[in-house]
Amino acid sequence: MTDISPSHRLWKPISLVVALCLPGTSAQAATISTQPEPVMGCFAQLSGTIEKGDAEKLRPIIEKNRYSTQFQDGDDDLSAGKARVCFDSPGGSLIEGVAIAKLLHDNRIGSAVGRGKSCLSACAVAFMGGLSSYENDMADQPNRVVHPLGKLGFHAPDLGVPQGEYDETTVKQAYVVAVKSVAAVLDMSLEVNFPTSLATVMLGTPAQDMYLIDTVDEAARWRVAIGPVVEPERLTKAGLATSCAHIDNAADDKAWYSMPSSSEISFERGYNDHWIGTMQDGFQQEGATGCTATFHPLKPGDKGRSTPSGFGGIQANGVHIWAYQTYGPDVKIASLALADDSQAEIRTSTTRQRSQLLTGRCIVLDGTAVLDNDPCTLSRTQKLDEIALNEHQTDVFIWPSGAKTVVESGVIDSGKYINRLNGLETKEEVFFSKDDVPHRNIIDRIAQKMGNNDPLIACWANPSSGNRFCYLDAKTLNTTDYFQSYYQ
Repeated sequence: MTDISPSHRLWKPISLVVALCLPGTSAQAATISTQPEPVMGCFAQLSGTIEKGDAEKLRPIIEKNRYSTQFQDGDDDLSAGKARVCFDSPGGSLIEGVAIAKLLHDNRIGSAVGRGKSCLSACAVAFMGGLSSYENDMADQPNRVVHPLGKLGFHAPDLGVPQGEYDETTVKQAYVVAVKSVAAVLDMSLEVNFPTSLATVMLGTPAQDMYLIDTVDEAARWRVAIGPVVEPERLTKAGLATSCAHIDNAADDKAWYSMPSSSEISFERGYNDHWIGTMQDGFQQEGATGCTATFHPLKPGDKGRSTPSGFGGIQANGVHIWAYQTYGPDVKIASLALADDSQAEIRTSTTRQRSQLLTGRCIVLDGTAVLDNDPCTLSRTQKLDEIALNEHQTDVFIWPSGAKTVVESGVIDSGKYINRLNGLETKEEVFFSKDDVPHRNIIDRIAQKMGNNDPLIACWANPSSGNRFCYLDAKTLNTTDYFQSYYQ
């Protein structure tokens, strides 16, 4: 934040400064060096607080290196465009951050944040200008990469008003500057592929806070690449579906909803042993559009890469695919870091596992009569077979006595998917409060005592007793939330 304490107010009339940086950060002017950073593919590095004039200092270095190929790993399009500027800055001038973003964009230069480095506030705005141009039908692509252990953070402009100066003129000046700062961000967002939802998050985060991008869903939606990361050994059905969903979400600037399904998924091997996966449908309107993705696997002994792992596209819209996009939406970016960036790590496991611990009420119904209604704990384990794209979910309901009721879903038996209650085949029923009058009355009475006015309850018939076992979650859970939590 720019220092505008009384001892520094030496100008008249009073001027106002718009800064984007962490409040309390000491202002140390940015330094720009041509020291290479090969892991992130940078020919230049900017560190320190961004101030007026930094864009012009950076311009001759960028213009000299914009056709640089010094960090290319090969002669194909996956390693092309690996010419970036590395950032390590707490922020500074918003207007200068916008100018740097446009400078990168106009010269088709990428941006990066390395291991242990931070790019916050105005720096994050500058970072979003990273771009590369390719001499093929993919044309321009965002080229902005963050190391899994780097930080990229956004917040709203911090308006510096001289202490104690709150007269009408000062307030009007403050308003004009604030409006201009927002206009500058919105104008830039249209020019440099700064997603609308990210701009909304940024402007909605108070200046004293910081919104850090830390999940795969956020990075993929806002087209911020993450690398180098632990990479899968091959392209699986789950990896293909997940990558395609991330591509689809980024195209429409929408958050993750569910794992897509397709009437047909196929694979083939291309040159240099790379994978080509195709989903016949499952995307865009009515799920009628397909998706194709390629994946070029690393081999033991290779270096970690901060370049794409393949190409993908829905309809004719071709984009780069990065290895991190094969991971689920709620995976923390930091968990994907390599122990040593110079040594690739290959994930050979083809099973994803997620555990949850929930609280609610376990209920046993005989028709509409309530036989049991006790608080209980739900221990849920979800295992996704990435090859078959089959999820096996095990729910263990623990009663106050310590007794357990076990429900399994996604069990494959004789080629079909079934559910089991305590080892016996059963059928799941989901009752919403408005769908079934007899059960609605029961659910409403129990839910109201819990303070839950919009209950969602899942029930399973018990083949051995003829009763129905039900679980009511302790918190209000609407339909959308339920299915989002299930698919994630």
